[in-house]
Amino acid sequence: MRALMHGRVSGVENYIRSLLDALFEMDKENQYILFYNSRKKLKPFLPNFDARRIKVVHTRYPNKLLHLLWRFFKWPKIDRLIEKKSGKRIDVLFVPDPRPSPVSASVKKVTTFHDLSFERYPQHFSWKSQLWFKVLYPQQEIKTSTALIAVSEFTKRELVDFYKVNEEKVTVIHEAVPGQM
Repeated sequence: MRALMHGRVSGVENYIRSLLDALFEMDKENQYILFYNSRKKLKPFLPNFDARRIKVVHTRYPNKLLHLLWRFFKWPKIDRLIEKKSGKRIDVLFVPDPRPSPVSASVKKVTTFHDLSFERYPQHFSWKSQLWFKVLYPQQEIKTSTALIAVSEFTKRELVDFYKVNEEKVTVIHEAVPGQM
């Protein structure tokens, strides 16, 4: 059964798409830069946003190499990549799921946590997935993020209990069902 499946779009991609649709509908003043790294262009994923306020910055580095550089060397800084490609500086980096995302000290970072199943139930993940989660190293993202978003009260409790995060650093923002459903 393939109910509610649409191509190969992941849950995080749906989260990003729904979030951007709602954000750009509500906020007509701020400027946004959408950064992504991929060998392919993601035009089908990115609707025609207001080009005056929203700029897309695309880099084409090998993803695994880039994540390893970010994880172990905290280089290159994402805000510097964005500035180099767009000529604009960013104030805040929003990270839609925990993965290495180094930024300069002057840039605030907000990271979303959807769950901690990879920590709580590693036996349900392949050895390759377990290794990849170790590379992603969410503890570093918790430490370097200005604020954290948990998609549920349960996820917030998990962050507080498992990683000993200060409760005040975590805000619960529930995921919504996309409008087209």
